[in-house]
Amino acid sequence: MFLIGAWLLSAACALHAAEYPLWVANVQVTDDNKNDVLGDGTTVVSVRKTTITLMFNNANIEISGADKYAVRFDASDSYKTLNISCQGTNSFTAYSASAFQFANGGTVEISGEGSTLNIQPRNHAFFMSGTGKISIGQGGNPMTLNITPLSNTKLSPFSSPSTADVELEFYNLNADIYAPAGQTIASADNGFTSVSILGGITLLPEGTYWDNTMRHFARMESTVKEHMQMVAPTPEMQYEIVASCDPAQGNAEANGMTTFSESQIYHMSGDDIMFETLNFNLAATPAAHYKFLGWVDVTNMVKSDDENLNTPEKVIAMMQETWPELQAADPRSSVYEQLLQANASFDAETFYDYLFLYEPEDGHITFTAFFVQDTQDVEEVPSDQVPSTKVIENGALYIIRPDGKVYNAQGAEVR
Repeated sequence: MFLIGAWLLSAACALHAAEYPLWVANVQVTDDNKNDVLGDGTTVVSVRKTTITLMFNNANIEISGADKYAVRFDASDSYKTLNISCQGTNSFTAYSASAFQFANGGTVEISGEGSTLNIQPRNHAFFMSGTGKISIGQGGNPMTLNITPLSNTKLSPFSSPSTADVELEFYNLNADIYAPAGQTIASADNGFTSVSILGGITLLPEGTYWDNTMRHFARMESTVKEHMQMVAPTPEMQYEIVASCDPAQGNAEANGMTTFSESQIYHMSGDDIMFETLNFNLAATPAAHYKFLGWVDVTNMVKSDDENLNTPEKVIAMMQETWPELQAADPRSSVYEQLLQANASFDAETFYDYLFLYEPEDGHITFTAFFVQDTQDVEEVPSDQVPSTKVIENGALYIIRPDGKVYNAQGAEVR
């Protein structure tokens, strides 16, 4: 009877194991699982008074479904503070919602000296309602934060309701925070009372983002409010297009919009990339006895450390070989097609395909036209030499030149 009573008592205690207002990958943290929340050794929770500490060690969490978050914390009078401590590289992908959801305000402190935090949200990377504070990166050595929205999000990386009262603090942090066009990193418009940068931060509010076709890259410019202590976006890249060639073999020129900025290449509207009007042309005219081979940006396309691409001629051969395969896979892939045309035409889409492939370090791009001798053409060129006439007079051989002069067989002029 004693053993049965003890077992019943144990079972009752198990049924009433303490639960905490914290969920990781939609798993609620309890006394039973807090030492290994996900069962893979990457996630541990400790509780002390009103503070919950959530520790990640090389976690990789993917979650999908409405109202399912990588991390959810509901602050209360019992638990007002959530500390998130990171070690190694921790990655969180929320395919259907925000990655980190904080309800009822409270204080959330995220730290991890030397660690990396990668977040890919469908909605927001961090969302907090109520009155509270989010601080990221406290510590001696910098923490790295990368936020890359998934393809069709139109939402700010940091957000809260307009009725909220939330402070956002960035400490010693290396941060690439990518935002869709027209969206702010965080602003007073959606409930943030202040955004502060503390402790020497390198923050890049301009980033890279895939559109729905998963093909074109489009760089978005984030809107940065003047009252926010936020590093301004880097200036737009300016592009200058130049055409060149060996003048002994032909002529090359570039015309149209040969000077322009990134903002003239593309912009984002909703879920679709809408390209600005951008057109420039390359025209190559071979000299006599030459034919056009291809255009090569020698600085970016020729790779000295790749024996297959270490000369312009090898790059052109690669394009000739690759283009049919690219065309079959995606008819819109037209970079190589244009670079193999003597009269090449680049619009915003084609030019950005080129930028995506070769990533020039600066905006000065020289397309060089390469020519090759047209051996068939040379063979067909008529000679400007008219044959001389040979005659025999009185047993002697004479050569009559087209100009009427006569020479003997020894080459001496006789008349």
